[in-house]
Amino acid sequence: MRLAFVLALLVAATTANGEGWLCVAESASGFRYNKSTYKWQPQIFTTSEKYVIKKPSPEDGTTAKWVVKQLGQDFVSANCEGQYESSELGWLECTGIVNLKFSKESLRMIAVRDLFAIRSPKQIEQITKDLNIPASDNIDDVVMEIGRCTAL
Repeated sequence: MRLAFVLALLVAATTANGEGWLCVAESASGFRYNKSTYKWQPQIFTTSEKYVIKKPSPEDGTTAKWVVKQLGQDFVSANCEGQYESSELGWLECTGIVNLKFSKESLRMIAVRDLFAIRSPKQIEQITKDLNIPASDNIDDVVMEIGRCTAL
């Protein structure tokens, strides 16, 4: 119960400036690069990622119409273009650290994390430093997540 209350507070603080959606990844698969064999291997990942799609605040420092933030993170993970009202398809495409597509009609999402997949160790070190994100041993994994979204 306490966790649900804290989650509700985090979401409310994140979307204080208007409508938005909370998207929860349900399944994830992709590829992991084996550094000893120099080959990609299929991989099933566990996931519990939560993404908030919202209109940007001045602190987000973007002119995008929508942004994606991972729940609990201060930085923008992706910028989104297009407005539902003017789009016949009713969906958003968001690009950045995470590439996320979302349909307002089906309330389904797909997120792909592949920013580091083709980068060299030197490039990964520079990007993580520039973006102020933590590096990990498997940061170059290619991960595709699917899930559902709910209106906030």
